[in-house]
Amino acid sequence: MNELENLLKDLYIISGLNMSIFDLNQNLLTSYPHKKSKFCNELEKNNNAFQHCIDCDYKAMEHVKKTGELYIYKCHAGLVEAVMPLYENEKNIGY
Repeated sequence: MNELENLLKDLYIISGLNMSIFDLNQNLLTSYPHKKSKFCNELEKNNNAFQHCIDCDYKAMEHVKKTGELYIYKCHAGLVEAVMPLYENEKNIGY
């Protein structure tokens, strides 16, 4: 496990929240835990519902790209999610 995954694991232990890191092109780099929740796993079995998940994530990251601020919202399935920009030397490097 790399340093980033170790950090996400520590944050998960403290918060109990799944956390993921995406690059600027919205490609998943890593997450912890590696398995999704049972609820999200069931949603992914339905192509239409899964597309809504992808669209929600895309729109949230686009919002953060424009505002540069933390964005907390309810996804299409009613779950509360958050996206925040990651900065290095004042430059956005991911979410």
